[in-house]
Amino acid sequence: MWNDSQSGFSLPETLFALLLFSMSITALLHYHQALAEGFQQQWQQRNAWQAAWQRLQGNPLEGWHSSLQQKSGPGGCLLMTASATSTAGRTAVLVQLTCPKMDNQSQ
Repeated sequence: MWNDSQSGFSLPETLFALLLFSMSITALLHYHQALAEGFQQQWQQRNAWQAAWQRLQGNPLEGWHSSLQQKSGPGGCLLMTASATSTAGRTAVLVQLTCPKMDNQSQ
């Protein structure tokens, strides 16, 4: 009943295709994991910048280790440096130079 001209895949061909498929899925899963970690790190860094900005504005956020240093600068300006560090280790430092407004009407 069986003839030698049957069509289909042999067992080695099927196993090889399964091996390629599993390797492709594994590579895609590793790529997805790397992307997710990158996005999470980017999000944490963005939050660090936000926490440093809030500290610079005088509104420190809870859960962040932050500091604000003020130094006098040239021409009566004030140099402020705010830093914020998360529990995950993300750090951001912002520097702002604030100068008093000059009265241009007096000569």
